[in-house]
Amino acid sequence: MGADMSKRRAASSLLIYKYGVAKPRPKLRIFSTSSVALAMHRKMYQAFAAGDLSTLRAICAEGLLASFATRIQSRPANERLTWTLHRYSSFARVVSDRAARLPVGDDTCQRQAIVRIRSSQSLTRFRKEPGRLRGGGGAGAGAGAGAGGGGGGGGHADSRYLAVSGTGAEKELLEYFVIQRRHSGGVEGPWMVWGTTGETTVETLDERERIKRGDA
Repeated sequence: MGADMSKRRAASSLLIYKYGVAKPRPKLRIFSTSSVALAMHRKMYQAFAAGDLSTLRAICAEGLLASFATRIQSRPANERLTWTLHRYSSFARVVSDRAARLPVGDDTCQRQAIVRIRSSQSLTRFRKEPGRLRGGGGAGAGAGAGAGGGGGGGGHADSRYLAVSGTGAEKELLEYFVIQRRHSGGVEGPWMVWGTTGETTVETLDERERIKRGDA
């Protein structure tokens, strides 16, 4: 009975999101929510690994963006990361999709969806190693170039990025991926990534709402 009540409340909140705002009214597109979440899931982790703050700024909410920016800026200059999605282990499932009015305007609402994503992924750290002199044919060529003998061509450093031991292991992860969007003044904003939440948080959402309303 609790699950049925939760579904009714979520459906009711989405109706508020659709009909309680200024026209043109937003289209809910509830069957595409999981696909949107998966696309943003891949894009977010790829951008984080690449240190692409421009992309992260376009798809992440402020708190998550600040966290990513701090982590990216603290990386050693001689390191790179590569994120690999090996597979999605099951279909993504929307476990919560609800909306609420915000106290910033008469017709401002925010919709938030939580999508369960099970995947196999890995994060590999690469470190830049000191380069070796190449292109001059050995020590003799290096000496000739240094003496200004001409024709030897000297050499140049070949810096390589090598995988750091202990990184890159494939891991099976279960994430509750949270995306949200806002509708205000007749304009619906894009989906943004809020972050991730734990399963226990999802399970207790309704309980917390009941406590706030004084129903418990």
